[in-house]
Parts: sequence; structure tokens; C-alpha cells
Amino acid sequence: MYDMISDLNERGEDMEKRIALLETKLETLLGNLQALPGLISQVITQQHRDFLQVQLQPYDKHSPERSVSRRRSSSTAPPTSSESS
Repeated sequence: MYDMISDLNERGEDMEKRIALLETKLETLLGNLQALPGLISQVITQQHRDFLQVQLQPYDKHSPERSVSRRRSSSTAPPTSSESS
């Protein structure tokens, strides 16, 4: 009888530890979820700024990097040997 009570007490303590750990994880998760809208807003704002900065730069016809990236993004054909190097 004593062994059963001892075993039940051990299981109860183990269960309390697991519940405490779950509560800690849930609190962390809740904090992260509450921070998420602000983080998403910051990322979208930064991406929007970066996009506008690129769009507002004057187009330079002599810039090979700009023309290659435009060709690759607008073409569905595989890259030529000069583009792949």
C-alpha cells in the first residue's frame, strides 16, 4: 500500500513539473505571437522602402548588372552562356 502511495506521489510531482513547463512554453509562445504583428509591420515597411528606393533609382542602360537581372526576371528562356557566368 505504501508503494502505491509513493508511486502516486512521484507521478503527481512529475505531472506538476510537466504542467509548469507547459505553462512556461505557452507564456513564451503568447509573447511571441503578440510581438508578431509589429515584426510583420516592420518587415513590410522595410521591404516597401527598399522597393521604392530601387524604383526611384535612374535607369542606367550601361549597367550590365541591371540589364542581366531584368532579362532573367522577365524571360522564361534558359540563361545563355554569357548570362550564366
